[in-house]
Amino acid sequence: MKTLLQQAAERWFNPYKRYRYSRLIHAVRLGLAVLCATLIARRFGLMHGEWISITVFVVLGMLQFQGAIYSKAVERMLGTLIGLAAGLLILWLNQNHLHDNALFYLILGAFSAVAGWLAVGKNGYIPMLAGLTMCMLAGGFHSGEWLHDSMMRALNVLLGTAIAVAAAKLMPLKSTLMWRFLLADNLTAASRVLAEIGNG
Repeated sequence: MKTLLQQAAERWFNPYKRYRYSRLIHAVRLGLAVLCATLIARRFGLMHGEWISITVFVVLGMLQFQGAIYSKAVERMLGTLIGLAAGLLILWLNQNHLHDNALFYLILGAFSAVAGWLAVGKNGYIPMLAGLTMCMLAGGFHSGEWLHDSMMRALNVLLGTAIAVAAAKLMPLKSTLMWRFLLADNLTAASRVLAEIGNG
């Protein structure tokens, strides 16, 4: 007689069993990843630590399959880094040359317009997130800790992305296998219906 551990391992390593429990796996994976993110933020007292959990939700929340999760993670990292670089450049220019004059606001508006233009195209999540990150930096400029705050936000986003990717690796769901199993289930159901029709 199989032990509970053996049964769990069989379900875990069998791709078809993972397909049957894909929604449960997704829910458990997201819950554990958010728990891990929250514990890291609190244990190390990270400033803006909530961005770790927010990023986990953004990357994992509505995505079950590894390929989609990896794509979203890459887009999240690229958008954050581009926005961080643009925001820091704009703030440096403002602090050293512009001093809150009209050109500072024009540059801010122009960058936002470019991000908005690109956001409605292919891979629009990257420019949208870049614009969002830049706005967060520009909005927090008067806090006096803008450089430290911006670096902490970026670090937390990257950390959250890493946690989401690790969760996807540890509890993998692959779309190609899932589609094959779904097709097989539908063909089996169709054959049953045809058999019943044939038998009157």
